[in-house]
Amino acid sequence: MDSGKIDVSGSHTSLVIDAPADHLITGYCVKAGSANQGYGPEYVTVDPAAESVTITHSSGKDISHYAVSYTEVVVEYTGEATVSGDLAICTVDNVDVTIEYSSGLVTETSTESQEAADAAAQAAAEAAADADLSGQLAGYPGYTEGVCEAVEPYTAEAEASGSLAICTVDNVDVTIEYAGSGTGESTESQEAADAAAQAAAEAAAAADLAGQLEQYPDFTEGTCPVTPTPEPTPEPTTPPVTPPTTPAEPETVAPVLPATVEEPVEPETVAPVLPATVEEPETVSVPLPATVAVPATVPAGDGSSTAQVPSGAVALMAAGLVGVGASTALLLRRRMWTAGDSR
Repeated sequence: MDSGKIDVSGSHTSLVIDAPADHLITGYCVKAGSANQGYGPEYVTVDPAAESVTITHSSGKDISHYAVSYTEVVVEYTGEATVSGDLAICTVDNVDVTIEYSSGLVTETSTESQEAADAAAQAAAEAAADADLSGQLAGYPGYTEGVCEAVEPYTAEAEASGSLAICTVDNVDVTIEYAGSGTGESTESQEAADAAAQAAAEAAAAADLAGQLEQYPDFTEGTCPVTPTPEPTPEPTTPPVTPPTTPAEPETVAPVLPATVEEPVEPETVAPVLPATVEEPETVSVPLPATVAVPATVPAGDGSSTAQVPSGAVALMAAGLVGVGASTALLLRRRMWTAGDSR
């Protein structure tokens, strides 16, 4: 045992023992009397090691002597540190930039002292901050520390516009007019400022166009397709009707009628000799009306003459035919009457 044998004076059934500085008790041996009597030494392990332990003998008798084993305690001190800062630089484009850098929280330990641990943490934090700064400076090649010298920048203004033909979902043609303006500046040249202004104007025009197109969902670019209109079926052409030309009525010429017309003479009835034979009646000639002179031509009304029969002559001829027919019918009736009368 590290402590060696320690005798106990007086009557003590238990004792509190403490470890020396920077040590911990890992075990002890306690004796209460003769081993022959069952009061011999007892070994006890202390786990985990402790700075103070109460010892007793299992017999409950007074402790006669004891011994203690120790282990040295290694003390570890912890230090913490944070380093941060900022650095102003001027880029090759003559632009001022301020770089913020930091190490973050850094911890270090030491078995010597707290001061040693703190110093180690500070050194580690400064190294981490330097690494952060170097990493950011790598993005600015050709920089110089400090602020840039004042330089009057070049400025420019620009405008952009255009139109876009679209076809809506309702098949309606729409032309959208859009426009935008922008400004730009540069410390390099006027051309660079002009380019920056043009880019800003085009971006503004594009935003204007996009805003207007939101009113026409599902549109398509370009004009709407035109559906051809079917040709109308031509109406059948009716040729013009020429009204018939009514010929001029011929001039009616009054026929020259005779002064008097003689009545036809009734045929004389002859009584037949019956029954032997029946004598045929004598043929009686019927006088006809006098001949009427009919002109060969009739004036046509335009100064010329047309060969045709006048209507008066036609009427006269018809009257003569009626007279002949009537005489013949009368003759037949008389024959029939004569024959009947004989019966």
